[in-house]
Amino acid sequence: SGARGRAERAVLLAEAGDLDRVPHREEKALGIHRFLLEVEGAEAGRALVIEGLMAEAIAERLLGFARTLAQTAAEERMPLAFLKGVALRLQGVGPAGGRWLGDVDALLPEERARGFDAALARRGLLVEDFPASEQHLAPRHTERGETVEMHVGLPGLRLGAGRTFATFDEL
Repeated sequence: SGARGRAERAVLLAEAGDLDRVPHREEKALGIHRFLLEVEGAEAGRALVIEGLMAEAIAERLLGFARTLAQTAAEERMPLAFLKGVALRLQGVGPAGGRWLGDVDALLPEERARGFDAALARRGLLVEDFPASEQHLAPRHTERGETVEMHVGLPGLRLGAGRTFATFDEL
């Protein structure tokens, strides 16, 4: 894929000592390259760096998608809170290449979630073949494969009597 190809090229450039030609976004992950080579050996270290660079490339794409979702929510005057890996990365907490991101998780007010879902449909996002549940609507995805899960509740957080999840408004 494109991410794997970029990662492999960055590692080859680093191994050849041609760091001036390594794209900026790959520089951080390459900082651990020498350490991994020493600890894990050449092949294992190289493979770990490539995996980290691929994870970072995918994360950057999903973070861009999250920003687009935030813009859509702002245009619709809809509150939105990102969850999990995207929330950590947007706050600068998650390490570059340190955690694979597979989708964007967002928490919405339950009474407004269907309106946001409709706004995404108008913008061309397709509904996933995955059923909605008590905690979230059916996910939507772009043609490129970026997926958003629209949560209306967080399982495990019980703020109200008899509730099995916490809502946006309760938090």
